[in-house]
Amino acid sequence: MKEMSLLLGLTLLLTFLALGYTESCGYLIRKDGKTRALINGSITVDIEQRGPKGTRNTTYNVTCSSSSELNSTDCVSCTDKMITGTFYDVTLTNSNENLFANITYTFKADTKNQDWSLSNMTISIDEDEDENNQTVALEGWVDGYKYIMNNVSLDYQRSYQCKANMSFLMNCSVTTTDGNMSNMSSCSGESLYISFVNFQVQAFSFYNDPNATTFGNSYMCDADTTGSKIVPIAVGIALAVLVCIVLIAYLIGRFKSRRQSSYETLK
Repeated sequence: MKEMSLLLGLTLLLTFLALGYTESCGYLIRKDGKTRALINGSITVDIEQRGPKGTRNTTYNVTCSSSSELNSTDCVSCTDKMITGTFYDVTLTNSNENLFANITYTFKADTKNQDWSLSNMTISIDEDEDENNQTVALEGWVDGYKYIMNNVSLDYQRSYQCKANMSFLMNCSVTTTDGNMSNMSSCSGESLYISFVNFQVQAFSFYNDPNATTFGNSYMCDADTTGSKIVPIAVGIALAVLVCIVLIAYLIGRFKSRRQSSYETLK
């Protein structure tokens, strides 16, 4: 019984790893305590730095707050045509260090057609001081409508969802601050990439339910639609292989156990 429990635990662990795991964080934009937009997903930021000694790539994961509640912020600007919300001091983490960033989402609505889209997403990362003791901030932005939502606008009652990995090269600038003086320039030695997994977003949909914290019916992105048949097959094959490994390990364990019992009986 103990062996079977261990094997079952191993199977679940291997299945967990085979399917992959990413931490999804929920974000809520409000105005006067009322919901205006919802965002959920796992976000990864990759910083590529090029120098005389070659290229260095560093990956950071956007981590959720320790609270089980949604991360919430008030609107920077909220009208019937535009919603902008900034989440401050979001933690970016990897095995070596933590960075802090501000992430801003901007949504636009077409009041005539009663539809909405994610217009823009911006991330501003506070990096360490450089060799001249100047504070360096790296900022990237991506056209949300063109790239993230793939030129799709949705009616007010629907959310946009993409479980597949989406990765984009962001437009990038660097701001260097020395005392009260700041200088902004385009990125020359750095590139900034942002990736989303299990991403879902919705805005302009909550005027009838201002306390809503759940999404409406979702529109699936093209990657989810085309990959919907491939993923179950791949998962099925992975699970079949895992079952075979566990079964073989169990049979080997049983054989060794019986052999040991027979040896002790002969003694």
